[in-house]
Amino acid sequence: MRRAGAVGVLVVLASSVARAAEVGGLVAGVTAEGRAQDDTLFGGGQDLVGVVSPEIGYRFDGQRLDLSLRYDADLYDYQGALPRYDTNQRGYLRLDAKPSRETHVIASGSVQWITDPLALDRLGLPRVTSPVLFGEAAIEGDERIAERWTLRAGEESQIVHFEDPALVDGSVHQPWIEGARAISAHDELALRIRGQFFFRVDTPAGLAQTASIGWRHRIGERLRVDLAAGPILYEAPGAAVAPTPYATGGLIWTIPHGELELRGGRDLLGATGFGTALWADYVEAGWIARLSRRWSGRLGGTYFVDGLAPNAPASLTGYAAEGAIDFLAGRDWKIEAVGDWIGQTDVPGAGPFALGLEVVAMRVSWQWGSDRRLIH
Repeated sequence: MRRAGAVGVLVVLASSVARAAEVGGLVAGVTAEGRAQDDTLFGGGQDLVGVVSPEIGYRFDGQRLDLSLRYDADLYDYQGALPRYDTNQRGYLRLDAKPSRETHVIASGSVQWITDPLALDRLGLPRVTSPVLFGEAAIEGDERIAERWTLRAGEESQIVHFEDPALVDGSVHQPWIEGARAISAHDELALRIRGQFFFRVDTPAGLAQTASIGWRHRIGERLRVDLAAGPILYEAPGAAVAPTPYATGGLIWTIPHGELELRGGRDLLGATGFGTALWADYVEAGWIARLSRRWSGRLGGTYFVDGLAPNAPASLTGYAAEGAIDFLAGRDWKIEAVGDWIGQTDVPGAGPFALGLEVVAMRVSWQWGSDRRLIH
């Protein structure tokens, strides 16, 4: 949706160093799903929903270049009090280039047209029932400038358009730069400077500057911890600069037959539907278990609290939880049983974000080219 020029230059640069392909080719697949869900979105009672999701993509893995392209769609047939048809559509791009031993560049982008509240999940932000056109893009470069020093820089952007006129279109653009020093074989300290530019449609709606100190720690090959904190200086149009705290933390623990991840923090977020920036406290946890060669399962959940930036009282809370069990029926076939629960509560003046949704689903997936998995 944007930064097309930068990504195009990067493709040309990276392709010049991709000498020999390790693997490359098309991938394709389809998922058939049957759902039973409560009908709080479209009326009373229960909905039975049939979903067919085709996908197609291309994957190239080279010595110095990895490239992934993907398009998929979800086709919904609602059989309830208000029968209807809907669709989601998504396109993804990811490029991972290593022009030299010291340089690493990653670029990614996506464009999504979403009608199902289950399908667009942005950490710390509420899901909405309005159809959404959402685009995001990011580019990041790492350069090792000395034995223990690494310089990183990048830019991230999100743009959103809502069909519901009660929700306000907007965008956020976030350039950043970071200097990191390895202080031991397992520890790294980093100083990051970030700018944030918030827009309500095309009108500036605020800016922020963040300076944070981060610590990355690795214990063997199984446990990694990332922590960062610092102040945010936020300025709305016509207002004085106001401070608010920034913090983020994450833990990834590889345990026998599985992996556990925990992440949380506080930040300022844009492209929210409110027409201005929000502060968000959020926590996310997930566990993936490999039960046997054919069976696996997962559990996950998120919780968030939002308010208008920089530090207005909380105006919205929400949670989401998911549990699933998978059976690998064949090399390219998978059967999955899934349960999803979403709840959001708003207060007067917060907007149309109240939502309660419970879904139980069975899915059967087939994917050709399973040794070249699509990006997610």
